[in-house]
Amino acid sequence: NRRKVKTLAGYLLLFLFSIGIIRYLVDHQNELHHIRYVHVVDIGVLIVLSFLSNILNGLKLFLLIKQSGLKKIKFSRWLEIFMVSRFINLHFIQGGLFYRGNILKRDYDFSYTKTLSSSWAVSWIESIVVFALSMISVFLFGTKKIFDPTPFVLAIVVLSLLLFLIYGLLKHGRGERVLR
Repeated sequence: NRRKVKTLAGYLLLFLFSIGIIRYLVDHQNELHHIRYVHVVDIGVLIVLSFLSNILNGLKLFLLIKQSGLKKIKFSRWLEIFMVSRFINLHFIQGGLFYRGNILKRDYDFSYTKTLSSSWAVSWIESIVVFALSMISVFLFGTKKIFDPTPFVLAIVVLSLLLFLIYGLLKHGRGERVLR
């Protein structure tokens, strides 16, 4: 009986998500109208790039989760959990993190704290990388009106961030302690 209730709840959630997506599509016809002017090949490339980006993001978090002690999960199962949680995040901010935490706790006895800290570690690493790339982009392609960094200042900032990251990883043994 409990299993039937869970199955019914799953179908109800799927139905509600479908209604939400349909409502979004109906309410945002003006934005969707612009898609007609995008070439079909470009849409295909965008879909492939989005697919690859999601797989790479899933792999990044999978590597950290494995380092945190979740050894028995296979990548295919992890990718399933990750993709569903990414879909939930599109509609409910950080809702996918709760979903992912609950599944990992229920099926693998993996603590919520480790799930959260692994997600935080990915965000931290991405913030450093994006910041470094932003500084390099501004330096190489920016106009003097917006920002005029000198190569010396840029090099010090990027080098300091990278050294901080390397020091933290070396001190904490490949990140295991950082994630606990």
